Amino acid sequence: MAFLAILGGALYSQDSKTGKTGLSSQQAKELDDFEKSLDSKIALINKKLEQYADLMNLEVTHTPVQSRFRKGNGYIELEKYDFITEASNSTTIVGGKKKVMRLYYSGQTCSKVESEIVEENYKLRTKQVLRVVDPSPGTEDNGDITIFRQQNKETPLEFKLADMSNTISNPNRIQFKKEFYLDFLDNLEEDLRYTRKYVDFYGTDSHQRTTEELKKAVNY
Repeated sequence: MAFLAILGGALYSQDSKTGKTGLSSQQAKELDDFEKSLDSKIALINKKLEQYADLMNLEVTHTPVQSRFRKGNGYIELEKYDFITEASNSTTIVGGKKKVMRLYYSGQTCSKVESEIVEENYKLRTKQVLRVVDPSPGTEDNGDITIFRQQNKETPLEFKLADMSNTISNPNRIQFKKEFYLDFLDNLEEDLRYTRKYVDFYGTDSHQRTTEELKKAVNY
């Protein structure tokens, strides 16, 4: 998993408090400018997520393939899932994996974005949990994003994105944003978009039941 590869080198490779030791001022500026462009793209996707606040009040009956939609106290959640097979050509299921986007709303504003990836192999008795929490998705400052990782029953590891190294030799923070987070948000935003379209296309069960009851009146 690309996310794991990024985390593997990200934890203790900070060259200095600024993470830019050995860089020329021009290199440092180019690095900062590129990261800011990624932050802008993340903010744009987060802005798109606000349009799904109305799903809090709608009855969702259809979702994209291998996905589930849920509502909680102040949030909506879309889960994408898949199965782990014993071998590439095997039909024997030995585990599962899922990725979840949980969106918290304050009115029409998206106030928090929680992302989670869980992979569990029952045969090997392994479980991996990765969690990313953005407490302020309305801003382009992503330094407060928290990353959590736990492998099996090991002591969990948790740190802020601002603490991840970002140097020419170890551009871990940029890799996190470019190779994982942007695609993760974009893919699940697309699934939420289709979920919203399904509501418009299929209506809700309560609407369908009402229509069926009204159709009966035609026969007498």
